[in-house]
Amino acid sequence: MGKSIRRPVSPKRQLKKNICFLVEGTTEENVIDHLYNKTDFPRISFHKAQYGGGGYVDIKHWIAKRRDRLDIVIVVSDLDRAAKKKEKETLIEVIHFLYRENPKNNIFLTFPDFEQWMLKGLRNPKQSLYQSLGYATKSAQKSDKSLASAVSYRLSAIG
Repeated sequence: MGKSIRRPVSPKRQLKKNICFLVEGTTEENVIDHLYNKTDFPRISFHKAQYGGGGYVDIKHWIAKRRDRLDIVIVVSDLDRAAKKKEKETLIEVIHFLYRENPKNNIFLTFPDFEQWMLKGLRNPKQSLYQSLGYATKSAQKSDKSLASAVSYRLSAIG
């Protein structure tokens, strides 16, 4: 009978934390990657998802369906819906839900919406974001994957 070879125990590889940026629409999705540097966080896996922007309750449903695969969720949503009383109550419910799911979850609310939040840094806030950046239509601005670069360029031209 042969001698068995015993291998040394290998160290276990640490799993990366999974952070999901849950965004309302395409504008947020196109910009979110430019707000942080992935190389600064080597032990974190980032990904983006859209909850569809139907209402704050959609955030809760989206997370509830996927809770077993999520470590930390950072929601980026517009605050304009909270003007309605029912939506305001739902938003408060969602904030409590996020905290109960994981105290590290967070929500970033832009007022009145993400485009207006971005527009505040540009020279002529009287125009809409797509006009200020030189897009022909709002849908062209929303679908542009390099939207963050266009905003950065405009901000550097102003400064």
